[in-house]
Amino acid sequence: MKNNITVFNAGLAKKLIKMGYIVRDIQPNRENPLKTVFFFDASEEIKKIIKNYKIRKKETKERNERGMFIEGKRDNPENK
Repeated sequence: MKNNITVFNAGLAKKLIKMGYIVRDIQPNRENPLKTVFFFDASEEIKKIIKNYKIRKKETKERNERGMFIEGKRDNPENK
C-alpha cells in the first residue's frame, strides 16, 4: 500500500489507535494468516512514535534478559 506504514505488532497498533491514528486497512499476515497486519497513513510523527516504541521494547528486553525488570506500580515496593 502506497504512503502507508505497515504495523505487524498488535500492541503497537493498539497504542497508535488510542493516540488517535486511524487504521486505513487490515489484512491477514501473508507469512502467518492467524496474525493481522495493520496499515496507517505514513507521516513523520507516526514514524517517530514507532521508532521510540521499538527502542523502548528493545531496552525492556535487554533489562529482562539481565534480570532487571522495569519498576512499575506492581513491581515497585514503594507502591505497596
